[in-house]
Amino acid sequence: MEEEVFVRAVRGTGVLSGQSVINTFLDLALFMFFARIVSRYEMGVYGAVLLVYMVLAILGSLGLSFAASHFLPHFYGKNEYRKVKSTVERILTITLVSAFIFCLVQIVFASFLSDLLFGTSVHAHLFWLTGLGTFAAILGTVSCGFVSGLQKFGSLALFRFLSQVVRVSITVWLLLLGFGVASIFLGWIVFFSALAGLALFLTIREVLGVRMEGDLNLNNGSLQFKVLLGFSLPMLVYQFVSFLSDSVDRFIVLGFLGTAPLGVYTVALTVTNSIIMIFGYPLLITLVPGMSEAEAKIGVESVSNSFRLVSRYVSLIFIPICFGIAVLSPLVVNVLAGLKYVEAAFPLSIVCFGLSIYGFSVGLISVLTALGKTLRVAVAVLLASSIGLSLSLLFVPVFGVLGAAISRAVMYISMFGLLFYLASRIIHPSFDKQAIWKSCVASVVMVFTVFYLAYLTGYVLTLLPLYLFVSLTVYGIMLMVLRFPTAQDARFLVKIIPQSEKLVDKIKKFIKSHV
Repeated sequence: MEEEVFVRAVRGTGVLSGQSVINTFLDLALFMFFARIVSRYEMGVYGAVLLVYMVLAILGSLGLSFAASHFLPHFYGKNEYRKVKSTVERILTITLVSAFIFCLVQIVFASFLSDLLFGTSVHAHLFWLTGLGTFAAILGTVSCGFVSGLQKFGSLALFRFLSQVVRVSITVWLLLLGFGVASIFLGWIVFFSALAGLALFLTIREVLGVRMEGDLNLNNGSLQFKVLLGFSLPMLVYQFVSFLSDSVDRFIVLGFLGTAPLGVYTVALTVTNSIIMIFGYPLLITLVPGMSEAEAKIGVESVSNSFRLVSRYVSLIFIPICFGIAVLSPLVVNVLAGLKYVEAAFPLSIVCFGLSIYGFSVGLISVLTALGKTLRVAVAVLLASSIGLSLSLLFVPVFGVLGAAISRAVMYISMFGLLFYLASRIIHPSFDKQAIWKSCVASVVMVFTVFYLAYLTGYVLTLLPLYLFVSLTVYGIMLMVLRFPTAQDARFLVKIIPQSEKLVDKIKKFIKSHV
């Protein structure tokens, strides 16, 4: 059961990671187009309004997307189908009420917010738009939680991609028509409206298709609002604190060092945030429903066993990616922003080394969420963020941007330590220690080899394909020398790739018939 859960999670992560890469490139292309049309003042207005929009969208969602992705597979695992339907109804009811309230508040206080931030009410119309955008964002985010809970990860990736294509197309059209900053927020309204419509259609179709005669408990009641919010609100704290932890150190850099150093730090964080969005976030939203279902069917022990599988393949993929970007940071910065931001290379390397442990943190967050211990997640993230903030206040005035990078790396490490401590008080998280040390050894050898090669050749941008080839080759050879990939890993890979088992059978038949 544990391997089945992880196979589904890895398949879902692969699909969602691919979709995240495509959506990220579309976002980047749109931003480059937008930046060449609006003035620097309009860009500042956009940034301020976007900050308000993101804060209200996070607060208004109440962490209900996590509740949806947890309770739906949990009740499916127990064959309590009536609770599946009632849970969808209750989450949707709370979502609509919350979305309406946050939308109304933002529209009512639009002029006040414009005066507060810009000293004039001329931009009030943007807050009216983001009021509608907040409604759509809250509904769209929670609706995605339903699809994640149903473990329809391929559909979720498709819905996000289609919504992104529509959003980018409409935004570009509106920019060409001269709508300026408003174009971006109108695009977000379209994005989340389309996403919510598609996700809710799939959710309603799936839930209405549930057969009640399979319900093992005909007298089970609805999930209480108290239990629902008791689960979701700590995850709201987790989301909000994560958002703040990604923003506060930037303001510290801005306050102590000024605008130019903030630009350098922003380039470094753009890379690390991309790693999280492409590899970390998809893993989280696929593991939570899978572990929740396993816990409901088998018990707590299945969650611990699932985490062992997570630790094995996180160490195989996440660690070398972070180490590789760390050693090639000058070239990564050059590709992303140009040589004028080369100062971001060393801070990027430091953050990447700290980030290498984040994959295990995602696994622990999934474990605690699946067990319903969301308050522990919130506490761990809050304490880790406090540690990072305190160190930033101490290090940034002394070490500059490098101090901010060190603080963030320590934050990632302390987050893992706190999550592990809090999780170990409930279960015994089992790590695949052999896989971890072998991956670390292979990654370290790869780092020194590629660093020496890049140093000798002067970190030439045109040689980047060579550096990547050498990285993969050295890492692969070291894994084979250490005998890391086993027959079990090969069988697992076959299960992950769709239709691969049929392909293997055909190959076996072909070999038998021709040998």
